[in-house]
Amino acid sequence: RDIIYIKETPQKFLPRGGFLHTNRLFFWLQLVPILTLGLCYLINRKTQRLRTDVRYARKLLAPRKAKQGISRARVCLERKNLAGFYDCVFTTLQGYLGDRFHLPSQGITASVIDEITSGKQISPEILSKLRDIFKECDMARYAASGLRQQDMQQTLNRLQEAIDYFEANKI
Repeated sequence: RDIIYIKETPQKFLPRGGFLHTNRLFFWLQLVPILTLGLCYLINRKTQRLRTDVRYARKLLAPRKAKQGISRARVCLERKNLAGFYDCVFTTLQGYLGDRFHLPSQGITASVIDEITSGKQISPEILSKLRDIFKECDMARYAASGLRQQDMQQTLNRLQEAIDYFEANKI
């Protein structure tokens, strides 16, 4: 009972299935780890550059900060807060230009704009808009008379146009 005899004639051999390396799905699944490794490498390089390259990080985050400043200015516009509106516009423009050109934000005024933009291909119309925004902000901060709701809306539109110009032209 416990001894099994050798079979003299084998049964029919049945194929068990194809080899794994001939399966197309197996081949394509081998690319998943390679692509994942490549993606991790690219993400690591990007975060490393953001940590080490301050100029790049400031330039990359400038539009997001400007968008937040513009939304705060819109809130002040809706509340008809003249001083708060022009303060938001002024700090937004200063911060954006400082981040964009890698300069200290607090030192940027209307008189510094020409120094910042010298040697760069910037439209004279945009430079004029920037100067006008700084003049209106200074006028609102130091002599608050004569500014209306319509002027505030135009200032906000000019600020948005200037920021859009700098983002579109990657200056």
